[in-house]
Amino acid sequence: GCAQVQGVDYDQTFCATMRPTSLRILAALAAANDMHMRRWDFVAAYLQGELQDGEVVYCHAPPGY
Repeated sequence: GCAQVQGVDYDQTFCATMRPTSLRILAALAAANDMHMRRWDFVAAYLQGELQDGEVVYCHAPPGY
């Protein structure tokens, strides 16, 4: 189970995912131009984001968890 508490362990959530509409547009463009689509791996998508001053990204569980 998840023992994290909003406001204590985190204050925002975000998941960089593609909207279904965007995927359909890309698939249509690929089909129209006789192109092949491949898989995408977004496991490390957070690495491309820009952090604001004072923001920290934790990549491991905090002490006590």
